[in-house]
Amino acid sequence: MMIETANKTYLVIGYLGHDEEKDVYLCENRARERFLIIRLRDQRLVAENMVFLYEQVESERFTDLPECFVFEENLHLVFRCYQGEALEEKLQGEYTGLRERLELGLGLLEKMVLQSMPCYFQSRCLRPENIYVTRSLEVFFRYSVDDLEHHGDYTMEDVSLGLSRIMEELFREELKKQVLEPMEEFLDLLRDEPCEDYMELYRRYRTVYRQILELSEDEIGMPKTWIFRMWERIKKLFPAVKRAAVVAILLFGLGCLIWTIGDAAKPAKPASIITQIGTEEI
Repeated sequence: MMIETANKTYLVIGYLGHDEEKDVYLCENRARERFLIIRLRDQRLVAENMVFLYEQVESERFTDLPECFVFEENLHLVFRCYQGEALEEKLQGEYTGLRERLELGLGLLEKMVLQSMPCYFQSRCLRPENIYVTRSLEVFFRYSVDDLEHHGDYTMEDVSLGLSRIMEELFREELKKQVLEPMEEFLDLLRDEPCEDYMELYRRYRTVYRQILELSEDEIGMPKTWIFRMWERIKKLFPAVKRAAVVAILLFGLGCLIWTIGDAAKPAKPASIITQIGTEEI
């Protein structure tokens, strides 16, 4: 099967699914580059979202959507499609080290910044089945147009929440053991204080990335008790507490020492002499 435009031809090499609104094809062009082509058959959906879709094609940043065209009376969206392993399959397969997963997270944020796509597309890409990873740890997205009629309702809050779920999957074991405090704080920020743009997300993650790399193997390998973790949080929130606590401990130790010395200097009481046991005199 061929899908043709005025100056391009795409060979369909796979049929990935369909529903009442669309068909999804895996295609190649003459240069053997792969594309995901989505044919929209719902004319009402096309009419209501035509302006939005053409704006994305014309965007200089969102290069993963190079074109859209009408073929056989249906609108076709052409997304770049990269070969790799789905993130959910990668995480379920062989063990991936912490450093490699940190790099995957960094690659994901870099891709988000480079594409700067609308929140609608980005939030839908932030799912383990829609993130693909190459052997060199490059990150790419698999796109969909589900819920297209509500594209204007998606915000950076949806993107932040989607990213938090991906990070939870990437660092599930460490978060379960509570040994990556910088990542926990990052996730709290994503849920409670959504970023205004992708660059801010990237800067936040970059800080966490460096903080985790600075942790020792012992810190990462040993779960912290809730008491230790509470103390660490108090120290970060109130730096003066640490100094006050040290002074208090020193004063307490000095007091104990003075009391011990004073008690030792007192004259010893004379030993009592036992002169009788029961009715027997000694």
